[in-house]
Amino acid sequence: MAVDKLDATQMLACGFLDRVAGDPDALQTQAAELSGKLAGMAPLALFGMKKHLNRIAAGMLDAAEVAADIARADASEDLREGSQAWLEKRAPRFRGC
Repeated sequence: MAVDKLDATQMLACGFLDRVAGDPDALQTQAAELSGKLAGMAPLALFGMKKHLNRIAAGMLDAAEVAADIARADASEDLREGSQAWLEKRAPRFRGC
């Protein structure tokens, strides 16, 4: 069975990628920017998204586990911190709990 392969331009066009770095320096800059954004986000939410996206990709999604993780994030101190930071117009200080 032949497997079709898409190049970066095709992957960008179909929505699989949201950007393509033109050269190694651009890649390094974009990776640093994305890493900085991710580092400032709530760890519980990021962990849950990553975990469940991986499970979806593996065909092993457990709806009860998704619901439990959402409930955990909804009850977290990080959610309250994010809301308070938004009201105070400051950067949140997430602790992962």
